[in-house]
Amino acid sequence: MTYADRVRLPFAVFVADGGADDSVSALLGAPGAFPHVDYQYRRYRPDAQYADFYAKVADALSRIQTPFVALADNDDFVVVEALASCVEFLAAHPAYSACGGPWAWFWLAGSGVRWKAAHDGESLEAAAPSARLRALARWPGTPLYYHVRRTAELRILFQTIRDANLQDIFLYEQCFAFLTAIAGKTRQLDTVFVARQSNTSESVAGTHAAAHGDWLGRLLAPSWSADFSAFLEATSRALADREGIGDDEARRCVIECYRMAAAPWLLADILREPTVTTGRALTVGWIRRLLAQAPHHPARTLARAIYRRMPWISPDAVIGTELTATRVDGAAADIAPIEAFLTRGSTSPVGRT
Repeated sequence: MTYADRVRLPFAVFVADGGADDSVSALLGAPGAFPHVDYQYRRYRPDAQYADFYAKVADALSRIQTPFVALADNDDFVVVEALASCVEFLAAHPAYSACGGPWAWFWLAGSGVRWKAAHDGESLEAAAPSARLRALARWPGTPLYYHVRRTAELRILFQTIRDANLQDIFLYEQCFAFLTAIAGKTRQLDTVFVARQSNTSESVAGTHAAAHGDWLGRLLAPSWSADFSAFLEATSRALADREGIGDDEARRCVIECYRMAAAPWLLADILREPTVTTGRALTVGWIRRLLAQAPHHPARTLARAIYRRMPWISPDAVIGTELTATRVDGAAADIAPIEAFLTRGSTSPVGRT
């Protein structure tokens, strides 16, 4: 707020306070605390659960009367010129539902600041919602959460979020991004949109990960099945309605996109497991690419011959659980009757023993 006051932020601000610190209420509730910011302050009950947070934001959006709105956390520094450019773009392009830009990350280093900014997303401009969703899944880092968007559309989106009541904060962020891509086209401008400090100690995502584990660990949480079912229902229903397709087709599309979006994060977590080495991961990747070839592709034919004839290659090499093995002594003699049966066929009934 001090930053907003210093740069004379030209946009109205609605502060939805779900914290438990009374000093914040005393400061922001005092008239004239930040004279160069046009803001409203509303104290909500503390965000004890994610449901409280969802309900708070949904209520705040119901009170906002401006045609455009952008979400921001208490540690975000918005770039005024970029925010104005996003508003201008959306006002001139009704087919777009959101507009934003790349982030700048900064680190406090003594009395100075280190920062970096790079293009971390792409515009989603396909005509079909399913095509936009697939594009998002291939570039899941696109920072849609803080984009400027139409207030009426964001109200509906957050009502859906509130009703889904997801207990996994990362799945909530993914649900938010999926619903945004489904709602309409998005534009990524070529200018820094927001700056925020990297790896702050009070990050909600960091706190959630510390309590519930990484992506792989959260899949084992008791609430995961219900969470994913709610996520799938909310996003596939929105996709079916927006694109005019059947429920089953919409569900298949959402699941396909979720797999693509989640895979890089899951891979990063899997590589930390003691049973997975980098060499094994690279080998499995090569094997999977090979198996994706046509059955009679020369490379696949050669690999199949080697796999079947080399006893030191494990039968499980194709799935990566074990790459090498030792041959079983006497296996040829044990297999001989079975091999004879399979190659010449059975001429008499199989007896019972």
